[in-house]
Amino acid sequence: MELKPFEGLSRSGKWDREHPECSREWHEKHSEYMREKRIEWNIQHPEYRSNYRRKLKLKAMQKVSGLQVPECRGCGCDDIRMLQINHKNGDGYAERKAKKDYTGNVIYRAIISGERPAEDLDVMCGVCNWKHYYEMRYGHLLFEVRYLGSAMQCSGKEE
Repeated sequence: MELKPFEGLSRSGKWDREHPECSREWHEKHSEYMREKRIEWNIQHPEYRSNYRRKLKLKAMQKVSGLQVPECRGCGCDDIRMLQINHKNGDGYAERKAKKDYTGNVIYRAIISGERPAEDLDVMCGVCNWKHYYEMRYGHLLFEVRYLGSAMQCSGKEE
């Protein structure tokens, strides 16, 4: 086995080379132990995890909206449980897909720190966010729904 420069000087590198099965086993046991402890702590302290995410979401939405109490751009709803961060250009999925782990708390922290600019974002409730998505995807359609007996007819009209 050919050594890389200075690898022969490292005591841990030498031990890992001589005992690869022990090193691998230790890491597996250690990671499983830490995972169990983390799960146990989260079960004992549920308020910390939910409060942390709620506060993070609130700070990110305050930064995006520029308001102390964020509200939906469409309808004015200010219930934090209903509010979502909306991509004005509709490229949210593409952004998350490009950055594999770019979801939830990661996006909130990036917005708060200024790593992710907020010019193309706004705050909307879930209903208005879906409405925005469908309007961007299919255009502005007005649907009239008429119930005829047990059948339902839907006719789309351009505005």
